[in-house]
Amino acid sequence: MEPRSSFEDEIPNQTFARRSANYQPSSWDYTSLHTLSNTLKEEVNDRLAEELMQEVRNQINDGIKLQRQLELIEAIDRLGLSSLFHEEIYRVLSVLSLNNYKEVILCGLRSTAICFQLLRRFGFQISEGIFDDFMDGDHNTFLPTLSDDLIGLLSLYNASYMAFPGEKKMESARSFAVKNMTRKNMQEILPGSIESAIGHALDLPLHRRMPWMEARMYIDVYELEDGMSPALLHLAKIHFNKVQSIHQKELNHAGSWWTRLDLGKTISFSRDRLIECFFYVVGIVHHPDYGFCREKLTQVGMLIATIDDVYDVYGSLEELELFTQIIDRWDIKGVVELPYYMKICFSALNDTINGVANHLYVDDRLEAIPYIKRVWADLFKSFLVEAKWHKKGYIPTLKEYLSNASISAAGHVILFLAYILLKCKITKETLQLLQDFPNIIRLPSLVFRLCNDLATSSVEQERGDVATSVQCYMKETGASEEEARMYISMLISDAWNDMNEEYSTCSKPQFPQRFIDASINLARMASFMYQHGDGFSAPSHQIKGSIKSLLLNSISNNLNERDM
Repeated sequence: MEPRSSFEDEIPNQTFARRSANYQPSSWDYTSLHTLSNTLKEEVNDRLAEELMQEVRNQINDGIKLQRQLELIEAIDRLGLSSLFHEEIYRVLSVLSLNNYKEVILCGLRSTAICFQLLRRFGFQISEGIFDDFMDGDHNTFLPTLSDDLIGLLSLYNASYMAFPGEKKMESARSFAVKNMTRKNMQEILPGSIESAIGHALDLPLHRRMPWMEARMYIDVYELEDGMSPALLHLAKIHFNKVQSIHQKELNHAGSWWTRLDLGKTISFSRDRLIECFFYVVGIVHHPDYGFCREKLTQVGMLIATIDDVYDVYGSLEELELFTQIIDRWDIKGVVELPYYMKICFSALNDTINGVANHLYVDDRLEAIPYIKRVWADLFKSFLVEAKWHKKGYIPTLKEYLSNASISAAGHVILFLAYILLKCKITKETLQLLQDFPNIIRLPSLVFRLCNDLATSSVEQERGDVATSVQCYMKETGASEEEARMYISMLISDAWNDMNEEYSTCSKPQFPQRFIDASINLARMASFMYQHGDGFSAPSHQIKGSIKSLLLNSISNNLNERDM
């Protein structure tokens, strides 16, 4: 297709004032991506990594005290190494889940909280009643004698975010921990490292953090901790640099794809956020074995952002209705009716879907393609609903808004394709279940939407965009903006509790763990990216710094001077 000099002349009699969101251009130089180099002596590092892994295995298995064993497993998990010690971790946790936890409770509040958090994290059944010995006789409040146990309180606070719906003791645990960690007189006795850890947790609790970003940050923290295992620390550095090297090669390929596609220039009104998109995808799936998944999800993410801007910012209602109809029918011939900028969107989308399909076996391909096209059509329809609301100045009820917005957030497209790209078993029944928006997709999509709304609501209203959940709740109830934000935050917390229960008790028989992890990581990435503003559309220095530390800057590690 040859580019036209004007988009508007593709549809006759179209007099429509185009909007602009005035997005800033990308701050990254894509041409420099091919120069990324994480210099690794792979053969030497792989051999050393095996030696270090055996040392850590020995530490887990060599009859160390239970308290130390739990702390070591927690560190392994936070350093992003749990997949390397899967058998050892599950063996320890399986034994713990079968006893009555007396030995754990005798180790104190910190060990009990770590035990609770790890068991729920890895899908074991554990009751909040494990904390009864740390509460008063009625099990309503925690014992005042625990108020100065800062390390125990911090672990209790993090554990409280593993709560299921209706768990009052976990609500009490969180309130008690926050109250005592933030006491005024506590500031005078807090060691610097503990103060920093508490501040980090209060900013974003452990369970809601992006796991691979947490691994990078925790390497620096763990190096300074008492009782640090040098073998584990060195292994974490080697592993991080090795995975980063893989991610850098993938980012280089993504940059080449985006440059060739040239959407960023042709559709200049849209967001050019390739690096941020790849970073987002790494947060969802970071394991080195799933490079093709990251490649395609990055392409999907960029197309979603571009098409979202077509509906939110640029397209006329007539164009958008035609576009939606053609996508709904997946009408290749009908594409000729579209304006040029929509034609290239469709072409890029069709090529991406074909790229996913070509990766599948023939039978799986024939089974999956209609479902893939259907979830995209559902997304376009939800975009059109919001475009109509905007054109009419209509503010829906919160229920009406969320029913549509959970789809328009695009979490269902990302997770549906993640299921396929993670090489999960494809059956007609499973594809239908995923298309029907089950909780494993619905809940993280809801968190994704609401976190986005809290971060972008003010800017979008200034720009004249469609109302978010904040404005919908304000109009419906007469609440102030502050009250509306508090209510939306409560909905996010409720969704997290529902997710905790869903992933622990409901989804495991139906879905493989790698997909469950990707699902909850979508919600974690939303919590991270929209924590202090719109980290995707208008990335702050903090987000850019996180991208550099995770994707661009390797960790210095003098492996010839191991102090063990």
